[in-house]
Amino acid sequence: MHPRVSLRTMTLLGLLLASALAAAPRDAAAKWIWSPDTGFVDTKDYESADPQTLYKKARALFDKGKFDDAAGEFLRIGEYCLEPGVKEQSYYMYPESLFAAGKFYRAWQAFEEFLERYPRTPLLKEIIRRELACGDAMLKGAKKDILGVYILSGRGTGREIIRRVVEKYPYEEDCARYRLLLAQQLYQEESFEDSALEYDAFLKDYPDSEFAPTALYSKGTAQLHAHEGVEYDPQPLDDARKTFERYLEENPNGDKLNAAKERLSEIDDAKAEKDFETALFYVQRDKPPAARLYLKRIVKNFPASKWAKRAQEKLSEIGEK
Repeated sequence: MHPRVSLRTMTLLGLLLASALAAAPRDAAAKWIWSPDTGFVDTKDYESADPQTLYKKARALFDKGKFDDAAGEFLRIGEYCLEPGVKEQSYYMYPESLFAAGKFYRAWQAFEEFLERYPRTPLLKEIIRRELACGDAMLKGAKKDILGVYILSGRGTGREIIRRVVEKYPYEEDCARYRLLLAQQLYQEESFEDSALEYDAFLKDYPDSEFAPTALYSKGTAQLHAHEGVEYDPQPLDDARKTFERYLEENPNGDKLNAAKERLSEIDDAKAEKDFETALFYVQRDKPPAARLYLKRIVKNFPASKWAKRAQEKLSEIGEK
């Protein structure tokens, strides 16, 4: 039992099932099967019914926007009818109906099950697009349902769905775009380290993409924002500097040229500030030689930063040697 599903909910489900079983027909000739997705199904009737008629009925429900009802009908047809063509199409329309109903997690699961049954399906490209759309919808806020109850955030699952699809089919249409969207979404959520990793993965998988320059610049921006302040590890600043320098080298006429240079100036200011704070630390502890080391480094390495003038002034105060 999932930890988020209460005992009361499970008890209620059990009572409903018991009531349904009590009310179910007891015709010995019928083969009744119950599942959460389909309810009770007389499999004997489904085996003997005309598959085309059943499919048209389900399709009519879908076309009327009754997607939940359509999903149940398509699943029943897929499980119990004997005509292979109708069976396959019904199994495909089952997750299509769930997708249209906004049940993205269950739709993704059903698409995966379809691919297990029909690994050589000509519908592969369409299913990949649908699975990516399921992941994207959950990443953007659609919740994950457990036993039909929407109680869990789907963001984490959405990320994993997109990652799984793009890793399995990296060169299929839309995969590059969705990997970029995943990195952008993580950035918007201020998950900067994860965002930088996704941009890096994009650049490794799609180095020749028209979006590669944008991804490279965005990776640097994510690394820059991952720096938490002068009192924290400066490694994100070093990583961001390398990324922006690479952008300038690979895109001498890029549309982010000036922005990348501004980011490098920001990095220099941040690193110079870190050195200045360290110099003050040594001044306060009466260790002028160590302070001079950091102050001189500022003047030498970051002459254009606002901290260079302050470093020079502080050197004059404590005396240059």
